Amino acid sequence: MVTTRIYTELQHFPPNFGIVAILAIYLMVLSAIASLLQGWALKGRSFVTVTGKGFRPRIISLASGRYVVAAMIWLYLVLTVVGPVTIITAAAFSPFTWSGKFTWANIIFLWTSEDVRSTLWNSVVITIIAATATTVLGFVASWITVRTRMAGREILQFVVLLPMSIPSLAFALGVSFFWLWMPWSVYGTIWIIIIGLIGRYLSIPCERSAAA
Repeated sequence: MVTTRIYTELQHFPPNFGIVAILAIYLMVLSAIASLLQGWALKGRSFVTVTGKGFRPRIISLASGRYVVAAMIWLYLVLTVVGPVTIITAAAFSPFTWSGKFTWANIIFLWTSEDVRSTLWNSVVITIIAATATTVLGFVASWITVRTRMAGREILQFVVLLPMSIPSLAFALGVSFFWLWMPWSVYGTIWIIIIGLIGRYLSIPCERSAAA
């Protein structure tokens, strides 16, 4: 896969940034072609959202098969939710991986370390600012593309969707290199992370708002 190749190239020392950039551009081109084909296929068509107000659910009798279905559901939950959460919790109380011993030392360090507290505070600030800005900008972008006749609104939609076609590592490198050449000093601060998150996930609120 292209995304796996990008990850592999970034593990080399020094990383092959040129190859990573070419592969990321390749994914962007494929995404743009897919978006153009979708726009062409749906051009001139109108769609109505089907709500659930007039829908009455019908109970399907599984008979003895309900035990098989229940077993499959529980197996899925154990493998994807219960298992990973249990392992992470056990690791949090262990001095090292698979030690079989448990301690409160890690939890005590969490509340006494200044580095951990500053890291948690930065994470909260980044999350609040990035999520709020992404939601607002996504709503504005979807309003422009759906409710207005502004020239170039299709281009705006393509630009918003393109970052989702690029692996996160490649996109983060692009953001870092871009702001290295900018006169504003955001490199090495939380603001470059916020900018990267906004650009990466702007398409999600944009698509949700457009559908509404």
